[in-house]
Amino acid sequence: MNTLFAKLELTLSEELIFAFARASGDHSPLHMDEQYARKSRFRRRVSHGMLPVVWIISTVNIKIHSIECRFLSPAFIEDRLEISLEHIAPSELKLRVVRIKDQMLLTSGVINIDSNTYPISTSDQHPAITPTKIHDQFAHNDSTIDELQIGRVEVIYSKQYTNIYYLHLAGLSLHQTPLVESLFLISAMVGMYQPGSRAIFTEFALNLESLVKLDSSICLRAIIEKITLASARVQLSLSFSVDGENFATGKAISIVSTPVPIEILCIDIRKNHASLSLHGKTAMVTGASRGIGAAAARLLAMRGAKVGVLYFQGEYDANAVTQDIINNGGLALAIKADIRDSNAVEAAFECIKAAFGSVDILVNNAVGQFSPKPVELAHKIDFQSELEVSLHGMHACTLRALVDMKKSRAGKIINIGSIASATPSSGQSVYTVAKSAMVGYTRALAAELASDNIQVNIVLPAMTDTSLLLYLPRSLVIKTAQETPRGKILDPIDVAKVICMLCSADSDCISGQQIAVGMGDGPYL
Repeated sequence: MNTLFAKLELTLSEELIFAFARASGDHSPLHMDEQYARKSRFRRRVSHGMLPVVWIISTVNIKIHSIECRFLSPAFIEDRLEISLEHIAPSELKLRVVRIKDQMLLTSGVINIDSNTYPISTSDQHPAITPTKIHDQFAHNDSTIDELQIGRVEVIYSKQYTNIYYLHLAGLSLHQTPLVESLFLISAMVGMYQPGSRAIFTEFALNLESLVKLDSSICLRAIIEKITLASARVQLSLSFSVDGENFATGKAISIVSTPVPIEILCIDIRKNHASLSLHGKTAMVTGASRGIGAAAARLLAMRGAKVGVLYFQGEYDANAVTQDIINNGGLALAIKADIRDSNAVEAAFECIKAAFGSVDILVNNAVGQFSPKPVELAHKIDFQSELEVSLHGMHACTLRALVDMKKSRAGKIINIGSIASATPSSGQSVYTVAKSAMVGYTRALAAELASDNIQVNIVLPAMTDTSLLLYLPRSLVIKTAQETPRGKILDPIDVAKVICMLCSADSDCISGQQIAVGMGDGPYL
């Protein structure tokens, strides 16, 4: 039976994340840059995976021979964690890091130790730690998986990159200092240089072959041993030395995220894509801060429409879309609104009406938290959360748009669904159900509004190169692209062109239709 050796709770505050970055030298933008992290698969900043590992190791007085850890799920800012060590054998401890809120296991590991060890008390005295002069920020490697090569070598030194003093200030009294600095170096290596800022730590192992004193700088040498393109995994071999003498070896495995697609800019749209005029029209595009919504907003503006760029979380990106439109002669206004709130929707429509006039065109593009999972793990709350945005939020926007559209007896409503509603993929039951509901809503609404001269259609894109793909296995994206007739997935501008066609007078006789955008794929409907 396992026996508890040590346990503590830890809140991942902003101050602690900053202190760990300063201490370890790992200033990866996934941890420190909100705008960068928002376009990752996590959609927000994540904590350093090594942080709770260092914290528990530094609070126990044990002689460690080796440590292996797997990072199973990310921890986020303000998460409260329970970190524990349990004896599973006289000389073996099991490490567990659990998020208290949902009891999600985030990290698991095994630590081999001397059997005659004991946890320290919080009153134990520790040697004073003084600061050393290091840089606060470092240039990071931003290589994609395709740019990395087997045999690539990176070398970093603890005296240049790590500074335990900052965690000391954050309240941690440190034991195991050479080991802790070695763990810091692994974090800095993976998150900054090898593979770099696109890397997501999945596991590491460290074997201590001898003890060292921190009289000199620890050197970490990392070599890329293996690259698996289908899963975007990179395996490193690690070696640690002091004054040329090796004292530890190890390995690290990480996943390298796919680069965020570059948004198409107005200058390119005006040159290559602006052919159907929408002058005099006012459009509202929901979920317009990125991907299909951003491309649609830009293209509508370049074709003459005045555009409301509606967003919920992506303020920085929505403002960038709006400024791009304005810089290229268009008219746009970024508006923040939670479309699940009818009062917020009313305020957003009044805002654009005051600036540009009544809405003639509504593009319902907003989507919830796209997070594929097996159907066995999909709960009622998952379906409710997605439907709150994709169905109820769409309905709230539509109801408000109809107030003015019915008065003018004209209007265009374009809903953005997915080909998944006709050809679902494994693990996407929540997304497919929500998008299927949009199909039924579109057809019913089109029939009801036909006498008001309001056209309602739904666009069903095949896989499109947006940040939502970061949630999917890289192998699935590659396979899908290879199986298409043109050998690639859609770009957001491909979908935006279809949206704009349905916004134009050319589509006055088209309503209640499902427009599949698939570049020659077989029939779906």
